[in-house]
Amino acid sequence: MAGHKFGIHARTGEAFGIAVAEMAKAGCIPFVHQEGGPAEIVSHPLLSYRNIDEAATKIDRVLRDHPLQDQLHEHVKHQGQRFSAESYTSGIRAVVARFLKRSRKEAA
Repeated sequence: MAGHKFGIHARTGEAFGIAVAEMAKAGCIPFVHQEGGPAEIVSHPLLSYRNIDEAATKIDRVLRDHPLQDQLHEHVKHQGQRFSAESYTSGIRAVVARFLKRSRKEAA
């Protein structure tokens, strides 16, 4: 995936969309169906669509506008970082630290 610039994820109603998170982490600009978790991952109106005609219109617009591609690439790169192993590890550590802090206060 790292050798590609764009991706399409056409499944509707998918709960999460690990493939979309992987595309984003790899630097691809994914276009996703508006229904389901992948739309939350990309979190940008130009990258989600309701039907084939809307998808074609949005994809065409992005393909024709290189500065827009650069902006979307940065946006997706940021979104992809949210789903990195480091992000999950950091989040889990923060939850455990809050739990331990609260447990110590209750024990005192």
